[in-house]
Amino acid sequence: MTGHDSIGRTMDATRERYRRAYWEHQLDLIAEMMAPYQRSHGVILDLGCGIARNARRFAAGMDRYIGLNIDREELAIARANHPEPQFEFHQGDAMDMRPIADQSVDVILLLYVLEHIADPARLWREIARVLRPGGGVLFVAPNLINATSLVIKFLPDEARLRLKQLLTGKQEPPDYPIYYRCNTVAQMDRMAAQVGMVRDRLEMASSLGYLFAYPGFFAWHRLMDRATAIGGFRRFREIIFATYRKTA
Repeated sequence: MTGHDSIGRTMDATRERYRRAYWEHQLDLIAEMMAPYQRSHGVILDLGCGIARNARRFAAGMDRYIGLNIDREELAIARANHPEPQFEFHQGDAMDMRPIADQSVDVILLLYVLEHIADPARLWREIARVLRPGGGVLFVAPNLINATSLVIKFLPDEARLRLKQLLTGKQEPPDYPIYYRCNTVAQMDRMAAQVGMVRDRLEMASSLGYLFAYPGFFAWHRLMDRATAIGGFRRFREIIFATYRKTA
């Protein structure tokens, strides 16, 4: 092994540790922000649950986990991986949660779902309908007030999908278009107020994005993470973590 190869492998290992720490921090933050709404014998609703990769982690301390997703194949995987009666999965749309009864849920998760919502006002009405008084919803969503999200929003769909495939080798399913119609804190606050909800907590995070695996981007990400931690620059970070509580 040459010295160059050794340095390259060391950097790869360092990037991988950083990536794992980044996602662990996000999961820890989600658990921390969910905690005020968790109740004994409580119910958690995971909207756009995908294959429910972290369902057991999210459901810790709760009696019941409900996953809602529009993709039949992903739901089949989720059900196969979670056979316990605590977990149930339904095919459905976040804007039309018919399988979920009124005031039956303590905490709702929408992790990287909000940008795909065509009618956010309808989504907020459904959230308010299914939440119990005092219950809360946690959004993790791209922040439109930064260059990356603006580029994604205004790129034609075909160009965006081609770019994503080039960077990741994956093509986003056509069922998941991107709208960014409620992806600023101000928009979220306004829609929450319209359905009788108030913001409890806000955190902003920088995103690894699709370029993190590329040489040089590792150092750039760490630099930008530190730069946007200064004062008012935090509001330009790429990811919004926000909780809203139903007041009545």
